Amino acid sequence: MRNRWMRLTAVLAAAAMLGGMLAGCGSNDSSKSGKGETGKVQQNEDIAKFIYQVTDSFDTSINYIAASWVTYGVAETLFEVDEEGNAVPLLADSMEMKDDLHWTLKLKEGIKFHDGTPFNADAVLFTFDRLAATGEIGGNFDFIVSMDKKDDYTIEITTTEAYGALKERFCEYKTAIVSPTNKFEDTLIGTGPFKFKETQKDVKNVVEKNDDYWGGDVKLAGAEFYPGEDEMTRSFQLYNNEVDFSILNIPITEYENAKTKEQLDVFTLDCDYTHIMILNTTKAPFDNKDVRHAFSYAIDREQLVNSIYGNVEGGVPSFGVVPVKYSWSNPDACTAVYDREKALELFRNAGIEDTDGDGMLEYEGAPFTVTIMTYETGLYKNAVEILQSQLKDIGVNVELEITTWDVTDQKMSDKDYDINFDSVPFLEFGSPVSLANKFGSDAYFALGAGYASEEMDLALEEGSKALEEETRKEKYDKVQEIAMEDMPFIPVFEVVKVYAMNKRLHDMDLNTYSVFKLTKDTYIQD
Repeated sequence: MRNRWMRLTAVLAAAAMLGGMLAGCGSNDSSKSGKGETGKVQQNEDIAKFIYQVTDSFDTSINYIAASWVTYGVAETLFEVDEEGNAVPLLADSMEMKDDLHWTLKLKEGIKFHDGTPFNADAVLFTFDRLAATGEIGGNFDFIVSMDKKDDYTIEITTTEAYGALKERFCEYKTAIVSPTNKFEDTLIGTGPFKFKETQKDVKNVVEKNDDYWGGDVKLAGAEFYPGEDEMTRSFQLYNNEVDFSILNIPITEYENAKTKEQLDVFTLDCDYTHIMILNTTKAPFDNKDVRHAFSYAIDREQLVNSIYGNVEGGVPSFGVVPVKYSWSNPDACTAVYDREKALELFRNAGIEDTDGDGMLEYEGAPFTVTIMTYETGLYKNAVEILQSQLKDIGVNVELEITTWDVTDQKMSDKDYDINFDSVPFLEFGSPVSLANKFGSDAYFALGAGYASEEMDLALEEGSKALEEETRKEKYDKVQEIAMEDMPFIPVFEVVKVYAMNKRLHDMDLNTYSVFKLTKDTYIQD
């Protein structure tokens, strides 16, 4: 299993294979320094060029694409996720719990925004007031009752109930602290190692180094980010030295070819997304738990992963909603294994069986036929074609509907589908509280599956209220057990992506919890 956190430098092929939370844990210091010691690298005037999302929106409170300014190194959050998966202070100095409902947040002093405005409690309140105005406090942050300024660097936070994941939530990109002087029309003013320079709609975003960065000297002169929706186009841009790194992955099929390019280091990363089959639990026979479990038992995940990834390093079958690579995983709930006979037994229990001896199952007097829909993206299409073959082998006739996200979204909303093959991050920013965003009765994926469970909602609520780590683990173990018993989603395999980075680029932080970030230590040296 590959480390979920890697500060990858030119020697990416030697990235550590580690064990622990997420995709393995426990980096050593040498993995963070690149060629030579980072501290000895000379500053230079080189501009790094990247492929990534290009946005002309500066309002980080709107969506996570606009919040790409965190990736660009312009804006920073109060906390960030460290190498061990813990939420640690960034702009915050500390945050302590006074009692179950009250926290005291202390801010670092002496930090200034790019325009010289001081970073202080007013800026934090300005940022969160804007989140409230756009509906985010009322939605994802509705556990916060108030944030009250006590002095310039102290804020008291009151929650509606005990909430153990507060620090983890303050790692989220949408909570990036911005200057109260922001107008959000043509610039963004943050505290990061890079300052906004210019944007050209659908063409590029440009940042330049912040000479007064509070965190120390910034090694890179600046960076340019270009759009790259087409996988092969961005592959060729890497091959032709037009860009240094594509933060968007290259195709799996390009893995071997990319490795032949002397200027590139090619590597794979577990990207914290799990491919799942979402079942329409409002429609027979998927309203029967036996049928949902039968489909899970019918999938040979090992064979599927080998077929998709081949010689590409990575590819991990998913046996539970929180895979065993996470410390939050409950091994007892990782029950999604391949068992052909068990699958056939459960199908029979639901009245689905081969009645005429032709090797195919029948249901209510007709061939048992289901439709799996998914996106046009290559990996999704490849995966459902393998699933189609595996399910046919057990007697299920599968028709495929290869379409676009807006179509699958509408069909999920209308409950006009059988199975939707999609991917989700079950844990975001290292926090199990994000399981509520999938299994809570008002969550997008649960609503799409027609799934609602009072038992699940209660378990999620108890998990979010738990303050001690041991108690939180017990509560979220229960969440996983309920999820795998009810099985509105069938976990299939973990998303592993292929990346290529020019060897001249060093110390680019690749943190799969919070996407890849440009930092003060990133530099270029041939």
